[in-house]
Amino acid sequence: MLPVERALFLIALGLDPCLSYTHHEVQVAWRRRMAALHPDIGGDSVMAAAVNAAYVALVREPETFHHVDVSL
Repeated sequence: MLPVERALFLIALGLDPCLSYTHHEVQVAWRRRMAALHPDIGGDSVMAAAVNAAYVALVREPETFHHVDVSL
C-alpha cells in the first residue's frame, strides 16, 4: 500500500495519518465512524461504503499496525 493511500484510509476513519495505530484502535475508529454514517440511521451510504473499504484495506495491510509502547 502506498503511503498516500494509507493516509487517505486513515483520514476516512477519522485518524491522524502521521501516527501508527494498533488493530484495536483502527477497529474502534471504524466502529465510531460507522455509528455516525450508517444508512440505517439516516447516514450516507456512499460514505459508509468508503469507510468500510478503508477499514478492509487497512486490516489487510500487515505493516499498518504497530505495537505502541506507552511505558514510562
